Amino acid sequence: ALLDTASTTTGEELSASIRVLKQIFSHNSDLPEMPRMFASKLLGLGLRVYIAKDYHNAEELFRILSTSGEIDGKNNLAYMIRRGETSDTSPEQLLYAVRILKDGIESGEPFSYVNQALLFALCFGSETDWHLSDDLMEALPDTNIESVQSWWQDLGNEDDVEGFLVHYFLLRHK
Repeated sequence: ALLDTASTTTGEELSASIRVLKQIFSHNSDLPEMPRMFASKLLGLGLRVYIAKDYHNAEELFRILSTSGEIDGKNNLAYMIRRGETSDTSPEQLLYAVRILKDGIESGEPFSYVNQALLFALCFGSETDWHLSDDLMEALPDTNIESVQSWWQDLGNEDDVEGFLVHYFLLRHK
């Protein structure tokens, strides 16, 4: 019920509910797949609270998903880390973001490719990193590309530099 009504709760109520979910998941550690059973609802809720700029709760939800191995959770958490929207903005977190995107890249998930490319280009930024970003975008799988275009087009429409950069790469590599 929490996951169905969470959009009508306050940030504090949602934080408390997330703490309860984490306790349930930790008490059932012998069932590591438990968070995955709720993955689509957790992801949907995480995206809603992220769009509402409730970064704390979005981070908590994406960390639950990421820890359970969900690629979408890893992508969204890496996205937030890259943009400095998490509670820990240390440089080590950027390296953590690189690591958690690995599974998505290995499985051909395009959001993982774009997140990794943006990490190298915007967060590390050496000439070698820019070349690596370009190589990642050139290798970007065609699957689900419409979602990639749509997400970063919306960012571009908000004058977010990432939106322009991703579309530059997409145009560059046709």
